[in-house]
Amino acid sequence: MDSYRTEEEQVEAIKKFFKEYGTKVLLAVVVAAGAFFGIKSYQHNERSDREAASTYYNRMVEIVPAQGAVSDEDQPVFDAAYAALLKDFSDTTYASYAAFFKARMDVTDGNLDEAEKTLRWVVEQQVNDELVGLANLRLAKVLAANEKAEDALALVKQPQGGFASSYAETEGDILVQLGKNEEALTAYEKAEALRDGRESMTSRLLTMKIDSLKEGQQDKLHAFGASSEEAEADKNAE
Repeated sequence: MDSYRTEEEQVEAIKKFFKEYGTKVLLAVVVAAGAFFGIKSYQHNERSDREAASTYYNRMVEIVPAQGAVSDEDQPVFDAAYAALLKDFSDTTYASYAAFFKARMDVTDGNLDEAEKTLRWVVEQQVNDELVGLANLRLAKVLAANEKAEDALALVKQPQGGFASSYAETEGDILVQLGKNEEALTAYEKAEALRDGRESMTSRLLTMKIDSLKEGQQDKLHAFGASSEEAEADKNAE
């Protein structure tokens, strides 16, 4: 504006600028404001979804007693909360953990087909790599328990989600089930080598499996126990 000699010329220049570009400037302001408030709205909705999903998940967990059986009175509440999570919040971690919870109850009840269906649902959602890896690991155990050992073995050949040690250990469990003890020992030793070094009850169980196979006492193996990595994943859901 310093190039203009008078204040009147400056005013005229401003008027001319807004006459030529005012609509474009206004449009740019509107678009920028819309984007800002759109982001704020998305963040608010995302937070609301997480809170609602958390409420449904906690409702499921709270009505299940220590023995793991839902009472007839609470069953409709449990089913409604679970259905809401799967229908409206399938892309949240709460829905996946609710499915893990449901699958575990199905296994306890001996309903392995339903547990398989539930775990496959988690895999299909692809919420994140860790949940997919954990779902496939547990699916392999369910398949093996349901006399589908070869299908289970195919799953654990491809470790996912940071559960390499658990996949190798589960592979060993399945190989024991198939009577392939030498291969099972190799898988167990691989699992031990992949451990992070932390001592736990499950890590000691793996050592017992290795020792039992070396001593030819595979009948003492406690197959399909939760690995330390699985236990850690379950802890994160709490």
